[in-house]
Order: sequence, then C-alpha cells, then structure tokens
Amino acid sequence: MLQPIGLLLLAPPVLAQVQEGDLLVHTGPPEEIRHFQPDGTLVAQTATDGANRWTGATLTRGGLWAAAHELPATGVKLFDATGVELLDFPTPEVLLPGEVNEFSDGTLAVLDRMEDNVDYYTPQGVHIGFVDLPNQTEFVAGAIDANDELWLANRAGSTIWRVHRDGSLLDVFTAGNTPWDVVVADDGTLWTMGRASVTSMEGRVRHYTPDGTLLSAFDLPFLASGIGLAPDGTLWLSNASTILNFTPSGTQIGQFSAGNAVQLFTVARGTLGSRYCSPANANSSGVPARITAEGSLSVVANDLMLLAEDVPVGEFGYFLVGSNQGQAQPPGSQGVLCLTCGFQGCSGIGRYTTNIFQGPVGTLAVDLTALPLSPPQPVLPGETWNFQAWFRDLGSNNFTDAVSLTFL
Repeated sequence: MLQPIGLLLLAPPVLAQVQEGDLLVHTGPPEEIRHFQPDGTLVAQTATDGANRWTGATLTRGGLWAAAHELPATGVKLFDATGVELLDFPTPEVLLPGEVNEFSDGTLAVLDRMEDNVDYYTPQGVHIGFVDLPNQTEFVAGAIDANDELWLANRAGSTIWRVHRDGSLLDVFTAGNTPWDVVVADDGTLWTMGRASVTSMEGRVRHYTPDGTLLSAFDLPFLASGIGLAPDGTLWLSNASTILNFTPSGTQIGQFSAGNAVQLFTVARGTLGSRYCSPANANSSGVPARITAEGSLSVVANDLMLLAEDVPVGEFGYFLVGSNQGQAQPPGSQGVLCLTCGFQGCSGIGRYTTNIFQGPVGTLAVDLTALPLSPPQPVLPGETWNFQAWFRDLGSNNFTDAVSLTFL
C-alpha cells in the first residue's frame, strides 16, 4: 500500500510537454517526428529512423505519438513528447498500414490499405480484432469522432464513409475528387483535403456536415499532404517542407518550415486542466499510465470524470487528490507520487479507496461536494486541486502522471 512517509524527494524532470495546439509532424525520408509549437518553435524530435518506413500516425489522448510503419515489417511505435521511443510492437495482421487512430478507451485502430480492414490493438500491442471493409476500395485516411465512430476517406470512390466500431456501415457520401485526408471538428462537421479535379495537382479543401452537405470549399495552389484543425478553428495544411495556417474561408495567415518533407502531422487538442509529472514511469505494460480529466470544471455542475489509462491489465488501483504538487518516490514503488497537501486543515492526501478500478482503464465520477479528506472537503470556485492514480504492478506499484484543475 501507499506509504506517505520516508519518501525520496526527486528533482522535477525537464520534459517537453505537448500543449493544446502544438503540432507533431512526421517528416522524411529519413523518418523523424518533430514536435512544434504553433509559432514554428521546434520543441523536440525523435532520433532518425533509417530502418522503418512510417505510413500513419496519431497523437494519443495521453500525449504519446503512435506511428505505424511498413518496412522492414509492419508495426506501431509509441514515442513520448520528448521523442523517446517507448514501445515498438509488431502488427503482422496488417499487410499495408495506413493511418492509426485512437478510440476513447485507448484502443488503437490501424487502417490496412491492402486488405481494406481496420485492425484493433491495445496500447500494449495486443491484437483484439478487426473489421472487414468492402473490397475494391482505397481507404487512405481516417478519423474517430466523439461518438467513437470511424470516418474513412475512400480515394478510389471519392467518398467519405462513416463506420461503426463493429464495422457496420452507417453512412457514405460523395466528397468531390480523391479525398486524401479527413478530420472531424468538435461540432461534428468534417474537413477533407483532396484534389481540385481528377487530374489536377492543385488541392481543394471542403467542409461538410455529417450527412454530407457541403458547407464551404476553397482551392489551394498545391496538393497538400495533410490537414489538421487548430483549437481556434483555423486549419493547418502541409506543402513539401512547409506547414501553412489558413482561416476556414481559405486566407493564409501564417506558416513555418518543418525542416524536411512533411508526410503527416497532427494537432494536439485540449483536455481539462494542466498535465504534469508527465510522462509517468513506464509500467509492466511497457508504456506509462496516464490520467485525463473530462466533463466540466464548474463546481455547480459537479460533472467531473477522471480516467486512468494504460494501467496493466487486471491490476487494481484508485485515484488520489491533493492540494499541492510535489514529487516523491515511495519506498518500493516503481513510480512517482506527484501530490502533497499544503494548507491548514488538510490532514493528508485524499484516497478514493471506495472506488477501486481494475486495469487497463479506470474511471471515477468525482463528487466535488466531498473530496475524500479528513474531514471531507468541498471544492470551492477558484481552488486548484491535483489528481493522480495509484495502481498495483507485478508485486510492486506505480502511478499515472498527474493533472492540475482550477475550478470555476
């Protein structure tokens, strides 16, 4: 069990955090991942990979970069925000990998462009099934919306498909000529990037409702290799080694050089609060566990949900809360405790021991009227509280990273 005494204090690590609006860019050859701020400042990059050819990538909810590769064998690599490779697992079920996307529970969906399948993997690389798409199509890109439904760009048929997670077709609509990429906005609308005409080397960006109604479109003097949505609603598009920023109406408002030919990129979307102590120490699953806050920071709404993800399968754990941030390694633990309690009347770190979860995912609906301190503490508007999760791990124990939330 967690012991709050005899702790080894640790110096805060200096890590390159992925912030909302940052871009993670796949450049090459040679294959590299580069992490940029929106102003073009290079934050971090992976070591050059001369052994693999990458074909698709995504930024996970926990801030990890997942890249599919096809040579010399198919697989998926996971990197942290500093560019350090954490895991490389094989995907022999996938003959020609395309994009990789992530469902809300952390499951990775890898598009197989040769078999017209989407194969599903746990974040640790365990194959857990696939869905079989119609043959004689050419699905080149995909996205997953807030309902965990797949949106797929079919270049051969110039269509966009909406597919349930179980593979059943929900909808399909014509999307102009040869869509190359698709992203889903928070309001459920879609942006696609493709050719302006069948033979053109110029591009066209289109904006659709979920039922395929065209809302707007604008042309580009180049054929972009990718499209992304910034948190402010503007668009990022790539041209050779340049990343360009456009308004939704098609006016260019900025750009920066990625330093090499851009193959793919993704834009970090926001979650509640500020992540710190991230990434956590890797656990027996091979990757760090992470905590995410969803819902609302309104005290009146009292609608806050915590998720602990990438916890080892079958291991139990619980969530923790503290008023202050700190870093200490409990004796015998493989992880770092990132909470302290620092105001008069707070008798210790609060533990949700009546809400035990079991890996790989844990959830907690937080009652803001009574944090589990002694005595129970209500959250007041303007207060900042910090949350983390502890879990057993092969006879030892470990922690997720932590999240700091300021309530309204």
